[in-house]
Amino acid sequence: MAAETVMTFVGENETLKLSKEDLDEAKAVSNTEANFSTVFFRLSENGNSKFANFTKSHINKKVDLKICGETVASPIIREPIYSGTGAIGSIKTIVKAKELANILNTGICD
Repeated sequence: MAAETVMTFVGENETLKLSKEDLDEAKAVSNTEANFSTVFFRLSENGNSKFANFTKSHINKKVDLKICGETVASPIIREPIYSGTGAIGSIKTIVKAKELANILNTGICD
């Protein structure tokens, strides 16, 4: 049985689907000065390879980031991301950020 997709990056002509097995860790952090929260995530080796290839082919293009089908960000990829880490910023509340981090950590969509 295939793992459930929890994180999807939708580009112009390509979609990258990541499951819990592609993610090592996610953590919600509140930035009280800026009045928003961020989810930082670290990918597994396999997830990092997929993500690096996807970002490499989407330089200067907007992609939609969806978690369990909900669009949570629409960044423009400025350069390939080879580090295996990323951040989902400008989340309005720490409660929402913790909810998203929990989904990424458990692989369970509600």
